[in-house]
Amino acid sequence: MKNLPTKVRLTLYYALMLAVGLTIFAATLRIVTGAALLHSLDSSLLAATQLVQVDTESGVPNFAQQQDAPILKTGLISLVLRDHQGSPTGHMGATVAKLPVAKRTGYSTLDGWRIYSRTVPNGTMQAYRSLNELQDTLSTMNGLLLAGVPLMVLLASAGGWWLARQALAPITTVMTTASAIAASGDPTRRVPRRPGNDDMGRLVDLVNAMLQRLENVIRRERTFANAAAHQLRTPITIIQGRTELALEQPRTPDAYQATLSTIRDQTEEMHTMVDSLLALARASHATLRPTALAPILTDALETAETSIQAKGLNLRADLDDATVHADPTLLRQAVLALLDNATKFTQAPGTVVLDARRSGPTIRITVEDSGPGIDATERQRLIQPFQRGTTDQPIEGTGLGLALAHDVIEAHHGTLTLEDSEHGGLRAEIELPAA
Repeated sequence: MKNLPTKVRLTLYYALMLAVGLTIFAATLRIVTGAALLHSLDSSLLAATQLVQVDTESGVPNFAQQQDAPILKTGLISLVLRDHQGSPTGHMGATVAKLPVAKRTGYSTLDGWRIYSRTVPNGTMQAYRSLNELQDTLSTMNGLLLAGVPLMVLLASAGGWWLARQALAPITTVMTTASAIAASGDPTRRVPRRPGNDDMGRLVDLVNAMLQRLENVIRRERTFANAAAHQLRTPITIIQGRTELALEQPRTPDAYQATLSTIRDQTEEMHTMVDSLLALARASHATLRPTALAPILTDALETAETSIQAKGLNLRADLDDATVHADPTLLRQAVLALLDNATKFTQAPGTVVLDARRSGPTIRITVEDSGPGIDATERQRLIQPFQRGTTDQPIEGTGLGLALAHDVIEAHHGTLTLEDSEHGGLRAEIELPAA
Protein backbone atom coordinates (compact mmCIF):
# COMPACT_ATOMS: atom_id res chain seq x y z
CA MET A 1 0.00 0.00 0.00
CA LYS A 2 2.84 2.42 0.85
CA ASN A 3 4.32 2.00 -2.63
CA LEU A 4 1.10 3.03 -4.38
CA PRO A 5 0.71 6.59 -5.70
CA THR A 6 -0.94 9.03 -3.30
CA LYS A 7 -3.99 9.45 -5.56
CA VAL A 8 -4.57 5.68 -5.58
CA ARG A 9 -4.17 5.39 -1.80
CA LEU A 10 -6.54 8.28 -1.16
CA THR A 11 -9.13 6.77 -3.49
CA LEU A 12 -8.83 3.34 -1.89
CA TYR A 13 -9.14 4.77 1.62
CA TYR A 14 -12.16 6.80 0.54
CA ALA A 15 -13.78 3.79 -1.16
CA LEU A 16 -13.16 1.56 1.87
CA MET A 17 -14.61 4.08 4.32
CA LEU A 18 -17.60 4.69 2.04
CA ALA A 19 -18.21 0.95 1.60
CA VAL A 20 -18.13 0.38 5.36
CA GLY A 21 -20.42 3.35 5.95
CA LEU A 22 -22.92 2.34 3.28
CA THR A 23 -22.91 -1.28 4.48
CA ILE A 24 -23.71 -0.20 8.02
CA PHE A 25 -26.39 2.17 6.70
CA ALA A 26 -27.92 -0.55 4.48
CA ALA A 27 -27.97 -3.09 7.31
CA THR A 28 -29.55 -0.57 9.66
CA LEU A 29 -32.10 0.43 7.02
CA ARG A 30 -32.94 -3.25 6.42
CA ILE A 31 -33.47 -3.93 10.14
CA VAL A 32 -35.47 -0.75 10.76
CA THR A 33 -37.65 -1.28 7.67
CA GLY A 34 -38.33 -4.91 8.57
CA ALA A 35 -39.27 -3.92 12.12
CA ALA A 36 -41.52 -1.11 10.84
CA LEU A 37 -43.32 -3.39 8.36
CA LEU A 38 -43.81 -6.06 11.01
CA HIS A 39 -45.13 -3.46 13.45
CA SER A 40 -47.59 -2.22 10.82
CA LEU A 41 -48.72 -5.78 10.13
CA ASP A 42 -49.17 -6.47 13.85
CA SER A 43 -51.17 -3.26 14.24
CA SER A 44 -53.54 -4.33 11.46
CA LEU A 45 -54.08 -7.71 13.15
CA LEU A 46 -54.79 -6.06 16.50
CA ALA A 47 -57.22 -3.63 14.87
CA ALA A 48 -59.02 -6.50 13.10
CA THR A 49 -59.63 -8.39 16.35
CA GLN A 50 -60.93 -5.24 18.00
CA LEU A 51 -63.65 -4.95 15.32
CA VAL A 52 -65.45 -8.06 16.58
CA GLN A 53 -67.94 -7.38 19.34
CA VAL A 54 -68.73 -10.00 21.97
CA ASP A 55 -72.36 -10.35 23.09
CA THR A 56 -72.49 -9.54 26.79
CA GLU A 57 -75.28 -12.12 27.54
CA SER A 58 -74.24 -15.12 25.47
CA GLY A 59 -70.51 -14.37 25.29
CA VAL A 60 -70.55 -15.17 21.54
CA PRO A 61 -68.63 -12.84 19.17
CA ASN A 62 -70.80 -11.14 16.61
CA PHE A 63 -69.23 -11.48 13.14
CA ALA A 64 -72.15 -10.40 11.08
CA GLN A 65 -72.08 -6.75 12.08
CA GLN A 66 -68.45 -6.30 10.92
CA GLN A 67 -68.40 -7.96 7.49
CA ASP A 68 -68.12 -4.60 5.73
CA ALA A 69 -65.21 -3.26 7.84
CA PRO A 70 -62.57 -1.68 5.50
CA ILE A 71 -59.72 -3.50 7.16
CA LEU A 72 -61.33 -6.85 6.33
CA LYS A 73 -62.36 -5.94 2.81
CA THR A 74 -58.70 -5.89 1.73
CA GLY A 75 -58.73 -9.66 1.70
CA LEU A 76 -55.45 -9.87 3.57
CA ILE A 77 -56.72 -10.72 7.05
CA SER A 78 -58.65 -13.77 8.23
CA LEU A 79 -60.46 -13.84 11.59
CA VAL A 80 -61.15 -17.25 13.15
CA LEU A 81 -63.01 -18.01 16.36
CA ARG A 82 -61.84 -21.23 18.01
CA ASP A 83 -63.26 -23.11 20.97
CA HIS A 84 -61.18 -24.22 23.90
CA GLN A 85 -60.13 -27.38 22.00
CA GLY A 86 -58.84 -25.29 19.06
CA SER A 87 -61.59 -26.19 16.63
CA PRO A 88 -62.93 -23.30 14.46
CA THR A 89 -66.45 -22.19 15.39
CA GLY A 90 -66.63 -19.01 13.31
CA HIS A 91 -64.84 -17.23 10.46
CA MET A 92 -64.71 -13.76 8.90
CA GLY A 93 -62.51 -12.11 6.24
CA ALA A 94 -60.32 -13.91 3.70
CA THR A 95 -61.02 -17.60 3.29
CA VAL A 96 -58.02 -19.91 3.57
CA ALA A 97 -58.23 -23.70 3.35
CA LYS A 98 -55.94 -24.47 6.24
CA LEU A 99 -54.63 -22.14 8.90
CA PRO A 100 -52.17 -23.07 11.66
CA VAL A 101 -53.36 -22.98 15.27
CA ALA A 102 -51.44 -20.71 17.64
CA LYS A 103 -51.12 -22.23 21.12
CA ARG A 104 -50.54 -18.98 23.01
CA THR A 105 -52.06 -15.54 23.19
CA GLY A 106 -50.38 -12.49 21.69
CA TYR A 107 -48.28 -12.47 18.52
CA SER A 108 -46.68 -15.54 16.97
CA THR A 109 -45.33 -16.66 13.60
CA LEU A 110 -46.25 -20.09 12.16
CA ASP A 111 -45.84 -21.55 8.66
CA GLY A 112 -45.50 -18.18 6.96
CA TRP A 113 -48.38 -16.57 8.86
CA ARG A 114 -48.39 -13.79 11.41
CA ILE A 115 -51.00 -14.55 14.06
CA TYR A 116 -52.52 -12.47 16.83
CA SER A 117 -54.54 -14.37 19.46
CA ARG A 118 -56.73 -13.01 22.23
CA THR A 119 -59.00 -14.82 24.64
CA VAL A 120 -62.80 -14.36 24.41
CA PRO A 121 -65.48 -15.88 26.74
CA ASN A 122 -66.18 -18.94 24.53
CA GLY A 123 -62.66 -19.59 23.25
CA THR A 124 -59.93 -17.71 21.34
CA MET A 125 -60.12 -15.06 18.64
CA GLN A 126 -57.22 -15.33 16.15
CA ALA A 127 -56.32 -12.91 13.34
CA TYR A 128 -54.15 -14.21 10.47
CA ARG A 129 -52.13 -12.39 7.83
CA SER A 130 -49.63 -13.88 5.40
CA LEU A 131 -45.99 -12.83 5.68
CA ASN A 132 -45.47 -13.18 1.92
CA GLU A 133 -46.12 -9.48 1.26
CA LEU A 134 -43.62 -8.42 3.94
CA GLN A 135 -41.03 -10.91 2.73
CA ASP A 136 -41.47 -9.80 -0.89
CA THR A 137 -40.97 -6.15 0.14
CA LEU A 138 -37.85 -7.01 2.12
CA SER A 139 -36.50 -9.19 -0.71
CA THR A 140 -36.93 -6.30 -3.14
CA MET A 141 -35.16 -3.97 -0.70
CA ASN A 142 -32.33 -6.50 -0.24
CA GLY A 143 -31.85 -6.69 -3.99
CA LEU A 144 -31.78 -2.92 -4.34
CA LEU A 145 -29.30 -2.54 -1.51
CA LEU A 146 -27.03 -5.34 -2.74
CA ALA A 147 -26.94 -3.81 -6.20
CA GLY A 148 -27.00 -0.16 -5.14
CA VAL A 149 -24.26 -0.14 -2.51
CA PRO A 150 -21.48 -1.49 -4.81
CA LEU A 151 -22.67 0.80 -7.61
CA MET A 152 -22.60 3.83 -5.30
CA VAL A 153 -19.13 2.85 -4.05
CA LEU A 154 -17.91 2.48 -7.64
CA LEU A 155 -19.33 5.84 -8.76
CA ALA A 156 -18.11 7.58 -5.60
CA SER A 157 -14.64 6.05 -6.07
CA ALA A 158 -14.50 7.43 -9.60
CA GLY A 159 -15.48 10.83 -8.23
CA GLY A 160 -12.94 10.47 -5.43
CA TRP A 161 -10.22 9.65 -7.95
CA TRP A 162 -11.08 12.77 -9.93
CA LEU A 163 -11.16 14.94 -6.79
CA ALA A 164 -7.86 13.50 -5.53
CA ARG A 165 -6.30 14.14 -8.90
CA GLN A 166 -7.55 17.73 -8.93
CA ALA A 167 -6.50 18.33 -5.33
CA LEU A 168 -3.02 16.90 -5.84
CA ALA A 169 -2.46 18.59 -9.20
CA PRO A 170 -0.40 21.42 -7.60
CA ILE A 171 1.81 18.84 -5.89
CA THR A 172 2.36 17.12 -9.23
CA THR A 173 3.24 20.49 -10.73
CA VAL A 174 5.66 21.17 -7.85
CA MET A 175 7.33 17.79 -8.41
CA THR A 176 7.58 18.38 -12.16
CA THR A 177 9.02 21.85 -11.67
CA ALA A 178 11.49 20.63 -9.03
CA SER A 179 12.61 17.82 -11.35
CA ALA A 180 13.05 20.29 -14.19
CA ILE A 181 15.06 22.62 -11.95
CA ALA A 182 17.24 19.73 -10.77
CA ALA A 183 17.80 18.58 -14.36
CA SER A 184 18.50 22.03 -15.83
CA GLY A 185 20.16 23.69 -12.86
CA ASP A 186 18.00 26.78 -13.49
CA PRO A 187 16.69 28.11 -10.15
CA THR A 188 14.74 30.97 -11.78
CA ARG A 189 11.74 28.79 -12.64
CA ARG A 190 8.62 28.97 -10.47
CA VAL A 191 5.57 26.79 -9.89
CA PRO A 192 2.42 28.18 -11.60
CA ARG A 193 0.00 29.64 -9.06
CA ARG A 194 -3.69 28.71 -9.22
CA PRO A 195 -6.31 31.27 -8.12
CA GLY A 196 -7.51 30.98 -4.55
CA ASN A 197 -6.07 30.95 -1.07
CA ASP A 198 -6.52 27.30 -0.12
CA ASP A 199 -3.91 24.98 1.37
CA MET A 200 -2.53 24.01 -2.04
CA GLY A 201 -2.22 27.66 -3.01
CA ARG A 202 -0.29 28.39 0.17
CA LEU A 203 1.89 25.34 -0.51
CA VAL A 204 2.75 26.70 -3.96
CA ASP A 205 3.51 30.11 -2.43
CA LEU A 206 5.77 28.42 0.13
CA VAL A 207 7.61 26.43 -2.55
CA ASN A 208 8.04 29.52 -4.73
CA ALA A 209 9.36 31.47 -1.74
CA MET A 210 11.81 28.64 -1.08
CA LEU A 211 12.88 28.68 -4.74
CA GLN A 212 13.35 32.45 -4.54
CA ARG A 213 15.56 32.07 -1.49
CA LEU A 214 17.44 29.26 -3.20
CA GLU A 215 17.98 31.46 -6.25
CA ASN A 216 19.22 34.30 -4.04
CA VAL A 217 21.59 31.96 -2.21
CA ILE A 218 22.93 30.47 -5.44
CA ARG A 219 23.39 33.92 -7.01
CA ARG A 220 25.08 35.17 -3.87
CA GLU A 221 27.32 32.14 -3.61
CA ARG A 222 28.36 32.48 -7.26
CA THR A 223 29.07 36.18 -6.80
CA PHE A 224 30.86 35.44 -3.56
CA ALA A 225 32.98 32.69 -5.12
CA ASN A 226 33.91 34.88 -8.10
CA ALA A 227 34.79 37.81 -5.85
CA ALA A 228 36.80 35.60 -3.49
CA ALA A 229 38.74 34.13 -6.40
CA HIS A 230 39.40 37.63 -7.72
CA GLN A 231 40.54 38.92 -4.33
CA LEU A 232 42.82 35.94 -3.70
CA ARG A 233 44.36 36.20 -7.17
CA THR A 234 46.17 39.45 -6.33
CA PRO A 235 48.18 38.24 -3.29
CA ILE A 236 48.86 34.90 -4.96
CA THR A 237 50.14 36.68 -8.07
CA ILE A 238 52.37 38.94 -5.95
CA ILE A 239 53.79 35.99 -3.99
CA GLN A 240 54.38 33.98 -7.17
CA GLY A 241 56.03 36.95 -8.95
CA ARG A 242 58.32 37.83 -6.05
CA THR A 243 59.30 34.19 -5.57
CA GLU A 244 60.12 33.67 -9.26
CA LEU A 245 62.09 36.93 -9.33
CA ALA A 246 64.09 35.90 -6.27
CA LEU A 247 64.89 32.50 -7.84
CA GLU A 248 66.07 33.86 -11.19
CA GLN A 249 69.53 34.71 -9.91
CA PRO A 250 71.34 35.14 -6.64
CA ARG A 251 70.31 38.23 -4.65
CA THR A 252 71.73 40.18 -1.79
CA PRO A 253 70.52 39.39 1.73
CA ASP A 254 68.62 42.68 1.80
CA ALA A 255 66.81 41.77 -1.44
CA TYR A 256 65.85 38.38 -0.05
CA GLN A 257 64.71 40.06 3.17
CA ALA A 258 62.48 42.45 1.22
CA THR A 259 61.00 39.59 -0.83
CA LEU A 260 60.26 37.54 2.26
CA SER A 261 58.67 40.57 3.95
CA THR A 262 56.38 41.06 0.97
CA ILE A 263 55.47 37.37 0.96
CA ARG A 264 54.75 37.55 4.71
CA ASP A 265 52.51 40.58 4.31
CA GLN A 266 50.58 39.00 1.46
CA THR A 267 50.28 35.75 3.40
CA GLU A 268 48.90 37.59 6.43
CA GLU A 269 46.39 39.35 4.17
CA MET A 270 45.34 35.99 2.70
CA HIS A 271 45.09 34.50 6.20
CA THR A 272 42.84 37.35 7.32
CA MET A 273 40.71 36.97 4.23
CA VAL A 274 40.36 33.20 4.66
CA ASP A 275 39.37 33.64 8.32
CA SER A 276 36.71 36.14 7.28
CA LEU A 277 35.46 33.84 4.53
CA LEU A 278 35.21 30.95 6.99
CA ALA A 279 33.32 33.18 9.43
CA LEU A 280 30.92 34.21 6.67
CA ALA A 281 30.35 30.56 5.79
CA ARG A 282 29.73 29.69 9.45
CA ALA A 283 27.33 32.59 9.98
CA SER A 284 24.39 30.76 8.39
CA HIS A 285 24.98 27.79 10.72
CA ALA A 286 25.50 29.66 13.97
CA THR A 287 24.86 27.66 17.15
CA LEU A 288 23.13 30.02 19.56
CA ARG A 289 23.07 29.52 23.31
CA PRO A 290 22.59 31.80 26.33
CA THR A 291 25.88 33.66 26.67
CA ALA A 292 27.17 36.48 28.86
CA LEU A 293 27.83 39.49 26.63
CA ALA A 294 30.49 41.32 28.69
CA PRO A 295 33.29 38.71 28.24
CA ILE A 296 32.73 38.67 24.46
CA LEU A 297 32.95 42.46 24.16
CA THR A 298 35.90 42.65 26.55
CA ASP A 299 37.82 40.07 24.52
CA ALA A 300 37.11 41.90 21.24
CA LEU A 301 38.11 45.23 22.82
CA GLU A 302 41.40 43.84 24.16
CA THR A 303 42.23 42.45 20.73
CA ALA A 304 41.51 45.77 18.98
CA GLU A 305 43.09 47.93 21.70
CA THR A 306 46.65 47.38 20.43
CA SER A 307 45.83 48.77 16.98
CA ILE A 308 43.80 51.63 18.45
CA GLN A 309 46.63 52.71 20.73
CA ALA A 310 49.21 52.27 17.95
CA LYS A 311 47.35 54.86 15.86
CA GLY A 312 47.13 57.26 18.79
CA LEU A 313 43.32 57.13 18.99
CA ASN A 314 41.18 57.74 22.03
CA LEU A 315 39.22 54.72 23.19
CA ARG A 316 36.02 54.95 25.19
CA ALA A 317 34.06 51.93 26.38
CA ASP A 318 30.90 51.63 28.44
CA LEU A 319 29.74 48.01 28.74
CA ASP A 320 26.65 46.79 30.59
CA ASP A 321 26.52 43.11 31.35
CA ALA A 322 23.64 41.12 29.81
CA THR A 323 22.84 37.67 28.50
CA VAL A 324 22.05 37.02 24.85
CA HIS A 325 21.49 33.96 22.67
CA ALA A 326 24.74 33.95 20.72
CA ASP A 327 27.57 32.04 19.13
CA PRO A 328 30.41 33.58 21.17
CA THR A 329 33.09 33.16 18.50
CA LEU A 330 31.02 34.62 15.67
CA LEU A 331 29.66 37.52 17.75
CA ARG A 332 33.20 38.38 18.85
CA GLN A 333 34.35 38.40 15.21
CA ALA A 334 31.45 40.67 14.22
CA VAL A 335 32.24 43.24 16.95
CA LEU A 336 35.94 42.98 16.21
CA ALA A 337 35.29 43.62 12.50
CA LEU A 338 33.40 46.83 13.37
CA LEU A 339 36.18 47.96 15.74
CA ASP A 340 38.77 47.18 13.07
CA ASN A 341 36.88 49.26 10.49
CA ALA A 342 36.52 52.15 12.94
CA THR A 343 40.27 52.02 13.70
CA LYS A 344 41.34 51.86 10.03
CA PHE A 345 39.31 54.85 8.92
CA THR A 346 39.97 57.13 11.91
CA GLN A 347 43.05 59.33 12.07
CA ALA A 348 44.76 60.55 15.25
CA PRO A 349 43.72 62.13 17.51
CA GLY A 350 40.32 60.65 16.69
CA THR A 351 38.00 58.64 18.88
CA VAL A 352 36.63 55.08 18.84
CA VAL A 353 33.66 54.28 21.08
CA LEU A 354 32.26 50.89 22.12
CA ASP A 355 29.01 51.02 24.04
CA ALA A 356 26.66 48.22 25.16
CA ARG A 357 23.47 48.65 27.13
CA ARG A 358 20.11 46.98 27.63
CA SER A 359 16.97 48.69 26.36
CA GLY A 360 13.86 46.76 27.34
CA PRO A 361 13.83 43.34 25.64
CA THR A 362 16.83 44.17 23.43
CA ILE A 363 20.56 44.70 23.77
CA ARG A 364 22.18 47.54 21.80
CA ILE A 365 25.89 47.36 20.97
CA THR A 366 27.26 50.52 19.36
CA VAL A 367 30.62 51.12 17.66
CA GLU A 368 31.31 54.77 16.70
CA ASP A 369 34.27 56.64 15.28
CA SER A 370 35.28 60.14 14.27
CA GLY A 371 36.49 59.15 10.83
CA PRO A 372 35.13 60.24 7.43
CA GLY A 373 32.00 58.08 7.77
CA ILE A 374 30.09 56.47 4.92
CA ASP A 375 27.73 58.22 2.56
CA ALA A 376 24.12 57.09 3.06
CA THR A 377 23.89 55.98 -0.58
CA GLU A 378 26.88 53.67 -0.14
CA ARG A 379 25.88 51.84 3.06
CA GLN A 380 23.72 49.15 1.46
CA ARG A 381 26.44 48.32 -1.04
CA LEU A 382 29.17 48.10 1.58
CA ILE A 383 27.46 45.32 3.53
CA GLN A 384 28.08 43.08 0.51
CA PRO A 385 31.32 41.01 0.47
CA PHE A 386 34.45 42.54 -1.08
CA GLN A 387 32.99 46.04 -1.38
CA ARG A 388 35.15 48.97 -0.38
CA GLY A 389 34.33 52.60 0.25
CA THR A 390 35.29 55.48 -1.99
CA THR A 391 37.52 57.18 0.58
CA ASP A 392 40.76 58.72 -0.67
CA GLN A 393 42.72 57.27 2.24
CA PRO A 394 45.23 54.57 1.17
CA ILE A 395 43.77 51.89 3.45
CA GLU A 396 44.23 48.20 2.79
CA GLY A 397 41.53 45.68 3.57
CA THR A 398 39.55 42.72 2.30
CA GLY A 399 36.17 44.46 2.06
CA LEU A 400 34.64 41.78 4.30
CA GLY A 401 34.30 43.57 7.64
CA LEU A 402 30.79 45.04 7.29
CA ALA A 403 29.57 42.01 5.34
CA LEU A 404 30.79 39.69 8.08
CA ALA A 405 29.17 41.80 10.82
CA HIS A 406 25.88 42.02 8.90
CA ASP A 407 25.61 38.28 8.23
CA VAL A 408 26.60 37.28 11.76
CA ILE A 409 24.09 39.67 13.37
CA GLU A 410 21.37 38.49 10.99
CA ALA A 411 22.13 34.88 12.00
CA HIS A 412 21.64 36.01 15.64
CA HIS A 413 18.13 37.28 14.74
CA GLY A 414 19.34 40.83 15.21
CA THR A 415 19.83 43.93 13.05
CA LEU A 416 22.84 46.02 12.05
CA THR A 417 22.13 49.71 11.39
CA LEU A 418 24.66 52.15 9.88
CA GLU A 419 24.12 55.84 10.70
CA ASP A 420 26.02 59.08 11.03
CA SER A 421 27.83 59.38 14.36
CA GLU A 422 27.72 62.42 16.60
CA HIS A 423 31.52 62.18 16.56
CA GLY A 424 31.52 62.89 12.83
CA GLY A 425 32.15 59.38 11.52
CA LEU A 426 30.11 56.18 11.32
CA ARG A 427 27.78 54.77 13.95
CA ALA A 428 27.23 51.01 13.64
CA GLU A 429 24.48 49.81 15.98
CA ILE A 430 23.81 46.14 16.68
CA GLU A 431 20.42 45.25 18.17
CA LEU A 432 20.04 41.76 19.63
CA PRO A 433 17.15 40.13 21.55
CA ALA A 434 18.00 39.63 25.20
CA ALA A 435 17.97 36.07 26.54
